[in-house]
Amino acid sequence: LTYLELAGHLKAGTPFYSRYKFQPLTTSADMLSRFEGERREFLTSVLRHTHKAKTWCHIDVQQTAAAIGQNRDRIVRALDYLAEQRLIELRTEGVRQTFRLLDKPADLKRLGDEFHRRLLERERREIERLGQVLNLAGHDGCQVGLLAQHFGEKLPQPCGHCSWCRDGRKPVKLLPRRDPPIDEDVWRRALAVAKEKREVLGAPRPLARFLCGMASPRTSAARLGGNALFGAFSDVPFAKVLTRANADMTPSSR
Repeated sequence: LTYLELAGHLKAGTPFYSRYKFQPLTTSADMLSRFEGERREFLTSVLRHTHKAKTWCHIDVQQTAAAIGQNRDRIVRALDYLAEQRLIELRTEGVRQTFRLLDKPADLKRLGDEFHRRLLERERREIERLGQVLNLAGHDGCQVGLLAQHFGEKLPQPCGHCSWCRDGRKPVKLLPRRDPPIDEDVWRRALAVAKEKREVLGAPRPLARFLCGMASPRTSAARLGGNALFGAFSDVPFAKVLTRANADMTPSSR
């Protein structure tokens, strides 16, 4: 969405809450007695469109506004006012982001490919940064000096207070990363699921994400989060699973 906005295709609007619920702190008659004329009629219409559960009253503001022919913002202001007057306890849920379409891209596939390339490049840079952090932690030298060098400065001497300086100028030994093998039986079952759910898992990267336990809008829509294979390789490095998927997935399974 940010990329689309920067490219001039969308313009972000004001976020709003999609769901409201309230618990009355007094009776409806008492609430209405505090208003007169059109304001009382308006509030009566709003209260008629609430759905009471065991404790809380739920209201779909958008539907209510359409039903009674009033502006959505006025209904929200009315609920906020009742809460301020301690007539109800109000709660909001479900923040919705709004966007206005400014320009529809002429070639959606080309735009999608470009955004995909950008996201992969961003992923590469972020992984590279994490590697730099690990290198800093295990650096055989003054860590503050290395950090200063990263920002274009040079310390005249070791800082004297980082872990390398404090521990007798010995580097920290990082724990070796676990690299469990890919279970062949699980892998065979994974390829079968990828073939069955080709529209969701029919490419190496989506399958690798699924097996490593990383959800996506498509896997969520397909309700694959409850599949026994979801996250089966959560302890295996993602790059290793992706390499295996790229090697084993045939064009027909894609």
